[in-house]
Amino acid sequence: MNAETLKGSIRLYTADDLLEKGATCNQVDVFRALWPEGTANTLDACRLAAARGLDLDWFAERFLSVPARKIFDEASDAARKMYYEATADARKMYYEAISPAQKIFDEATDAAWKMFDAAKSDALYRAAKPEPEGAK
Repeated sequence: MNAETLKGSIRLYTADDLLEKGATCNQVDVFRALWPEGTANTLDACRLAAARGLDLDWFAERFLSVPARKIFDEASDAARKMYYEATADARKMYYEAISPAQKIFDEATDAAWKMFDAAKSDALYRAAKPEPEGAK
């Protein structure tokens, strides 16, 4: 019965449940390696899923009820805000540090793209130009 599989009164989620909801092969492989027989929604399982790179947002969208999803989204928003606040100074320093190099890179790539586009447009013109009569 897949998503409704119960062991006692605890709902188990299986790799087949993820497949039925359209999970990527990689996500299913990771899940199956962690829980070959499935897993219940436990704090340990959720933390392990996050640590192994499983997409918790994807899971929440497909398996949680609307009220449960609202709780999840509010908690995720609060955690995201906390993350951005905790990393704001480091992020500012990072962008300030790379700014001079980014400017040089952007100028170089802008010039290189202009040369590339010019060469391609010239090649297209030459390739599509009608041949003079008598040319083979």
